[in-house]
Amino acid sequence: MGCRDREPCSPSHHWRNTGHRLDEHSFSGQIQTGPLAVPLPIRFGPEAEAEFEAAALYYEERSVGLGVAFLETVDAAVVRLAEAPRLFSLSPGVPEELGVRRILLLKFPYSLVYVELKEEIRVLALAHGARRPGYWAERLEPQ
Repeated sequence: MGCRDREPCSPSHHWRNTGHRLDEHSFSGQIQTGPLAVPLPIRFGPEAEAEFEAAALYYEERSVGLGVAFLETVDAAVVRLAEAPRLFSLSPGVPEELGVRRILLLKFPYSLVYVELKEEIRVLALAHGARRPGYWAERLEPQ
């Protein structure tokens, strides 16, 4: 089952299905910030899922436990995103009216690039800060 099949989810679901030791970590995404608040589901696009998997595996191969730390950092960013999606800065180099924002990850050179849609928050990329900026712009769908 992938993120496209769940509502809401984090890419950490991959670890639960593989038996990998990262499997104990997950994010429910159901955060209420007030009595009437209904959070939008957070969905990772397929490319963002692939970027997450590649980065987590890269870090785990470099040092045992570093992949877990990366997973926890991404999950913490997803929690912050669910709590206040408009709190984070607009993504530089993208027209403001598209509403593309990013959350810089703590301790890792990545950011979650996302857009708030009517029915969901879509994570477009888990973008490395030292790589080609804006490569993910083609993932924006006309609204």
